[in-house]
Amino acid sequence: MFHKPGVTPASFKGASATEQVPVADSLERGGLWRELFGIDLRSVALFRIGLALMLLADLFMRSVDIEAFYTDRGVLPRYALESQWGGASYFSFHTLADSPASVGFLFGVNAIFVTLLLAGWKTRLVSVICWFFLISLQSRNGLVLQGGDIVLRCLAFWAMFLPLGDYLSLDAKTRFYPRLPGDDPARPVRAFSWGTVAIIVQTASIYWFTALLKNDPTWWQNGYAIYLALNIDLLTKPLGRFLVDIPFVAYMLTFATIYMEAFVPFVAFFPLRNGPVRTATVFLFWFFHLIALQSMMYLGPFPYVCALAWTVFLPSWFWDRITPWWLGGGANSVRGRLSRWASNYLPSRVGATSDMPARQPVRLGLPLPVNVLAAFYFFTMCIWNIRTVNFAALIHYFPVSMNRIAEVPHIDQCWDMFSPRPMSDDGWFVIAGTLRDGSKVDLMPWLADYGEAPPLSWGKPKEVGVQFRDERWRKYFLNLWPTSNKRFRRYLASYISYTWNRDHTGPRELCTFEIFYMREDTPDQYAPIPKPVPVQLWSHWCFEEFAPKAQNTVKPSPAPGVGEGLRDAQTGGK
Repeated sequence: MFHKPGVTPASFKGASATEQVPVADSLERGGLWRELFGIDLRSVALFRIGLALMLLADLFMRSVDIEAFYTDRGVLPRYALESQWGGASYFSFHTLADSPASVGFLFGVNAIFVTLLLAGWKTRLVSVICWFFLISLQSRNGLVLQGGDIVLRCLAFWAMFLPLGDYLSLDAKTRFYPRLPGDDPARPVRAFSWGTVAIIVQTASIYWFTALLKNDPTWWQNGYAIYLALNIDLLTKPLGRFLVDIPFVAYMLTFATIYMEAFVPFVAFFPLRNGPVRTATVFLFWFFHLIALQSMMYLGPFPYVCALAWTVFLPSWFWDRITPWWLGGGANSVRGRLSRWASNYLPSRVGATSDMPARQPVRLGLPLPVNVLAAFYFFTMCIWNIRTVNFAALIHYFPVSMNRIAEVPHIDQCWDMFSPRPMSDDGWFVIAGTLRDGSKVDLMPWLADYGEAPPLSWGKPKEVGVQFRDERWRKYFLNLWPTSNKRFRRYLASYISYTWNRDHTGPRELCTFEIFYMREDTPDQYAPIPKPVPVQLWSHWCFEEFAPKAQNTVKPSPAPGVGEGLRDAQTGGK
């Protein structure tokens, strides 16, 4: 898209025959496979910038909940991590930090490396470090992870096998290549390796396998799935609630969604006129995620990360068509000034010179050992995804004992969003607290940082989806509802007890509270929704004087190293 000032494609054609040509030049010449599974260097640069911005945004959004999610005073202290991992081969150096200040320091170091990735400095090494920080952070608290986090860590893994720094980066100032993308549209400059194959297939696999896992009749036969999904009040926005009351619209959206996930990714690999066809496919999925899904549901980072994944599909055809428009604004226009600035961060068309003797050639492929490693993990990813479709039948070919092959690099994945059917046990949360002065309050708005706790109310909130401070809290509470995670509820109770009584004394002290899930089942076939049923998830007392007298209770023991303040707050519950 950008060109070095003073050097044009025509002047390049007249270059000396003795000019050094990198061996990698042969990798991008022709071939259907390279067209379908290669990535234009301009798309690689856009992907690098988008990935870095996504990682920075992820750090920023997590930083507001450092104490709650990443310290021993929070909802998942370090001594509970072993039961969270369930024997998986995960690790986290974030467990070395036990205070908001030390965790914040790790966040700051992480942000520095992500900024270097954004600038494209020492990109290969920095991309490895950023991936390492990401999987460590995600492993520190898996209860707040959602589908977007899984996509992000997979993209960060495959990004290490891409030439992220070879275009529009600080690294590109020390690179050379006889021609740049856009010089000759008949010979596009594409990276091609097992790394490019892997990230392209990885993106398509998200949709193929989520469609295979959605094997319930509500998706493929009677069309009730979107009706059920948009009745999940914890996730639904006002537009979604409006559409769910129109049965025909919900019916059509069901089949539009499942057919798009199952079949449209194949269109990106259509061999005839692949440039315009692939460009249309990318824009269709951008619309699907950033407008359609985002306008109807609270899905956190998931739509944005999926949109990022599709940037690697942007073909050379797209960039060659948009470049004339971009450069047509004139030398003094904003686009012209941006082009001149960006041209300083592109590879040179000449090799080493007296001014820059250390220039290295752009490598459109990978060194053989790295390419073999990328191929190995590509096939691992494929086999892992195939196993998720029918675990019982395929476990013999990929036994659980081999899980660590995918778990160590964190490419283990399961695209079971709303699978095999959307959940029908919808509801909202109420935390009924009793203060020392006898008043009853609902602690959920206080926990969401909406101010002081209001008087207790059992009525359904006007918009359940805004009941949480952010997407991390939403996912955390959704993960607390299943009985398989009930062992983690005590840590939430201890956190509530500690944080409230740290800031309130005297008659406003919190003495006891109960966590309820107001379960509201959604039946099929648009039947009337029954009245909600309160389900008690946890009962907690903050001081021994309020412990039940009719039963023997055991006060939970904090882990070694937890401060005395936390010991006083971690009183009983059941």
